Amino acid sequence: MVLRSLWRLGRAASRLNCSASHHTKSLSFLSCQARMLSFRPIRFFVSQSNTIESLQVRVAQLEKEQGDNSLSLISLYDQLGNAFIGMGDSIIATTYFENAIKIIEKQQQRDLDNLKTRYIGLGFMYLEIKDAEKALKIFKKLLQLAKEMQGDNSKEIAIALNYLSVAHKLNKDDEKYNECLDLALPYMQKNINSNDAQVGLYFQVRGEALALKNKVNESIDCLCTSRKIIERSFGPISNELAGIDRNMAFIYLKLGMVNESIDAFERAIHALQTLKVFDESLIELYRHLAYLYKRINNLKKSKETIEEGAEVVKKTKGDNKHLLAIYYNFVGYDFKFLGDLKASKEWLHKSLEIFETLEIENTEQMGICYQNFSMYSYDCNDNDKAIEYAQKALEIKRATGFSPGEIANSIAALGQYYIFKGELSTAESYLIEAKQLLEDKKVKDETAWDFCLTAFAFLYKAQEKDAEALETFQKAVEIKRRAYGEFHGSFCEVYSSIGELYEKSNSMHEAIEAYKKAIDVNIKVFGRDDLKTYQYLCQLGSAYRTVRKIQEAMEAHNDALEIGLPLFGENHFNTGFIYSCLAKDHRDLQYWDKSIQLHNKAINIYKQCYDSNRDFEQYYGSELYCLGETYEAKGDNINAVQSYTKVKDFYNDTYGENHEFVAEMQTKIDSIIAT
Repeated sequence: MVLRSLWRLGRAASRLNCSASHHTKSLSFLSCQARMLSFRPIRFFVSQSNTIESLQVRVAQLEKEQGDNSLSLISLYDQLGNAFIGMGDSIIATTYFENAIKIIEKQQQRDLDNLKTRYIGLGFMYLEIKDAEKALKIFKKLLQLAKEMQGDNSKEIAIALNYLSVAHKLNKDDEKYNECLDLALPYMQKNINSNDAQVGLYFQVRGEALALKNKVNESIDCLCTSRKIIERSFGPISNELAGIDRNMAFIYLKLGMVNESIDAFERAIHALQTLKVFDESLIELYRHLAYLYKRINNLKKSKETIEEGAEVVKKTKGDNKHLLAIYYNFVGYDFKFLGDLKASKEWLHKSLEIFETLEIENTEQMGICYQNFSMYSYDCNDNDKAIEYAQKALEIKRATGFSPGEIANSIAALGQYYIFKGELSTAESYLIEAKQLLEDKKVKDETAWDFCLTAFAFLYKAQEKDAEALETFQKAVEIKRRAYGEFHGSFCEVYSSIGELYEKSNSMHEAIEAYKKAIDVNIKVFGRDDLKTYQYLCQLGSAYRTVRKIQEAMEAHNDALEIGLPLFGENHFNTGFIYSCLAKDHRDLQYWDKSIQLHNKAINIYKQCYDSNRDFEQYYGSELYCLGETYEAKGDNINAVQSYTKVKDFYNDTYGENHEFVAEMQTKIDSIIAT
């Protein structure tokens, strides 16, 4: 959306004869995973009778007759460039626009406005084909031209710097990206109350840059300023305003401000619906809005939003079935990300059913869909199926020209699946291959490096190479912060694992801080009532017990119970586990009666679990023993003896009278009776 708006402004300034038709999709700089999709820049008038072949013949004739610097060639180069754009070949098109610019640059009296517009147009074509080096070169020329046109302190320079910042961002040079934005700031601040859309779009880009640096308040201020200026420039309903609302929604989401994110997505959807822009950018908004409604547990609204998005898919041009399959697939992925595997399965299977009816070759979208199927299978603990889908995804990605970073991600994913399958040597070979690819291709994409390093850290943890695991997790955290900011779902498991490693080395203060971070991020990203929040609270409570901070442990366990009961129900093993933890907390604080009550709740749950699955015997027997300890600590020897007798009888019935616990319990019982 930023590029769409900047391009529209560049085109409006043009003195060339151009049509109003152009097609764009959205661009966001919210994270290093942001993707630039296609858009079409200036379209010069092309006569229907001028075929590419005839144009090329005329060019050859003119070059022969008048030389390759003839002004007459400019129009022909423009027509050829636009003809190739019409065929969808932007790479060849750029060569003709380059030729036209070279002729203009060589003239003694250059039309600077014409040249400026051409620099902008060609620059954005380079961005379209993701050629950062050429985009930087052309926008640097634009900056120099701006200095020629209006001196060293001009509006044109500030605008050129804004364009140049976009190219630096594509080149993943955050330092230069921010430097350009800072240099443009003084002029833009002077015009903050203007109706100049260029100023508004500058503050949009700057707001996104500040969000990446986790400067929350400044980011929101910039985006709000941008929105006001753009609304004054284009009115209350425009593509430009929808683009800002879209980006604001993602930044609010990045910051954990869910309600504000929902409002911004709804504004963007309303604008695009009003403008009848039924394309993939609108479909994307519905998908993310459905995700957010699910996140706040508004399941009815979430499903309605998904269905509305599906209706938009049906209104788009082209292969609607293919697009609908992709849409359902990504909805399934979103629900998987939220931990709702039942809903995830529903939408992923809808996607798969459509794909199976389509007679299509392997495509880029199919590769992404198989990747999502693999992650879903992994979350369902079906490692074999996860590996099968991941291998299909990798095969398609290699065949369809995915970037080295994307291919490395798929290789690393296979490594991670083999880690949790317990085949560590196979996992290590995949991870080494992924890392080697990133190094050989000099990949700058920090999300790819993050994924690879995180997988290596889990491998080291599984291999019990604790020092290497901790160091690698910490490196991954630094990359995640640069790539995503402070609040991204991938932080949670990493912080939890860091906590476990610190706890293993008895560095309890560091462990507690890591668990707190996992909880904080998980609540902001997935909500307080998420399963992982429950798990991390259990870890935190256990760590507090280890350092004898019993009050803090009890608070963590109470929070876990509050989350766990609606998730699991009263008779689930996890509920029994929390009752057991709380029973110990109350015992240590000498709240005897409450402790006994909680132990009995845990015993009843564990007994039900044991009756249906003998693997739970250790929990049932252990809880009976803990109840006896509590009675003994209270001074109630009669009930203590009764509890220890139940423990003895349980192990006698389960393992026979020669089991060590049978003799141990009898000794304990005799000791209490003797006193």
